[in-house]
Amino acid sequence: MGFRLSSFIGGMAKGFSDQIEKQEELNTKQIQDNIKSMYLGYAEQKKEVTKRKDELRGVYDFFKGVKFSDGTLDNEQMIGLLSNPALAKTVQKKIEENPEYVNQVSKNFVKATANAPKDVDPATWIDTVFSTARATSDQVKSTFADSTEGSLIQRLSSTNKMAEAKKAASSLGVSLEDLLGSRTSASKTIESMAQVDVGSFHKKPEFKDVKDKAQLDVLDAQQSGDVTKISSATENLGRIIAIEEISKTSNKTEAQIQSDLISEIQDKQAKGDKKGATLAQTLLRQRQILAKAPGGDGKTDADKITQSNLIQVATRTRTTIIEDTLPPGTFITSTDAQGNVTMTLRDLSQGDLFRRGNAIAANAIIKEMSKPDGSPRSEMHKNAMMSAGIRFGDDGKPIKPVVPDLPVKGGTPKPSAAAPAVRGGPTPTAPRPAAQPTTSAVPKWNPATQTWE
Repeated sequence: MGFRLSSFIGGMAKGFSDQIEKQEELNTKQIQDNIKSMYLGYAEQKKEVTKRKDELRGVYDFFKGVKFSDGTLDNEQMIGLLSNPALAKTVQKKIEENPEYVNQVSKNFVKATANAPKDVDPATWIDTVFSTARATSDQVKSTFADSTEGSLIQRLSSTNKMAEAKKAASSLGVSLEDLLGSRTSASKTIESMAQVDVGSFHKKPEFKDVKDKAQLDVLDAQQSGDVTKISSATENLGRIIAIEEISKTSNKTEAQIQSDLISEIQDKQAKGDKKGATLAQTLLRQRQILAKAPGGDGKTDADKITQSNLIQVATRTRTTIIEDTLPPGTFITSTDAQGNVTMTLRDLSQGDLFRRGNAIAANAIIKEMSKPDGSPRSEMHKNAMMSAGIRFGDDGKPIKPVVPDLPVKGGTPKPSAAAPAVRGGPTPTAPRPAAQPTTSAVPKWNPATQTWE
């Protein structure tokens, strides 16, 4: 009996042991499967975080090397910009496409907000933001600690649960703290910490764009029939023409300036621009006459060129605006032996339009050649304004002419009285019946005589 009892107890113990082993096998497999599943999520998250970190480090490295018009971004501005990665990449792309932006934009296009960290290195900040989350020891224990619940077999079989979990994690090259951290802590969201003026990064209009827009503004104003808009748009165009003419002659010799005028004549003739070619020829003849004229006392050759340049600025501005105001073929432009450029109307019924264009041109010239207090910028500027027929008051300041109203449509035009021609004078001369627009052959430079012929 004792033998049978012993055998029974032994058999029961073996069966109990087998059940524990089976349960431990199940637990071990379950733990291994859980660890593998956790690792896949951990690896995927780590890959994504590393990608985002590397991208932001690349943006940071780019802006470290960018020197804006007033210097590089300070740490606070840099972190503020990087805190909005999408916006930072947009700015980076704009600079890469148009490198000239760095010389045009102030670093203050980034204004860090109060929540931006101070005295923190941007590289350190990036590492902190994208640091790997780790679980605490208590969190690990609560997940893998020995069970105190369930059946006896379950409690006994859970003894090596922690060891199995660590073993499974180690085989994958990661700790339980890192695995649990990837599950208990979501990927960090960066809070924007700056106001960024992306509008600062727009293409600066070139002078041609500005002039084209001014011409379109004149056309739109004319189509609207608004007298005020027409005057304002036309005057603005006149100022742009004056600025353009100044830039054409800046830091050039007399020979270079006259050569440029010849090229302009040839270019406009090739394009069939008769009006433009005629004006360039007029300016060239005026230039040749002014170049041969004796200089004033104490005036250098450079002074003489400067004076000629300013006179030509006034001439081109006045002539161009009047030409744009009057119908084609209604006037003749001529240059006399003293370099005076006059415009003679063929049809005196256009006198109102002439005076209007002349007044608008005069106001544009006055604005470009006067100081803020209204006085001429220099004696040379005064001479140039006088060459365009602008009068001066007793205070030495140019008198701004009143722009006449537009002629009433359908009204009977009033013929303008004839007046003696003056250099750039505001009153058109009476027409000469036999007068016809003339053109001249393109002048050539004669090295022997050092003149244009």
